[in-house]
Amino acid sequence: MKNEQIKVFAKLKDPTSGIEDKKEVGKMMVMKNSDQSKYTINVYVIKAFLSDNPTFGETVIDSEFSKIGG
Repeated sequence: MKNEQIKVFAKLKDPTSGIEDKKEVGKMMVMKNSDQSKYTINVYVIKAFLSDNPTFGETVIDSEFSKIGG
């Protein structure tokens, strides 16, 4: 077995055209068990809840996340 990566995609749908697309939003690296002692792994858990609203732009979203602690 060799080290591998798992790509994480978000499924997006344009609200005006209805066209669906996907965008890579992250990667998970999977390593051989024999290599695990060479690495330090930090896992962060992030929970965020924000009401979906098609009129939200980036500044509104940043502002709302600031209210709940980032």
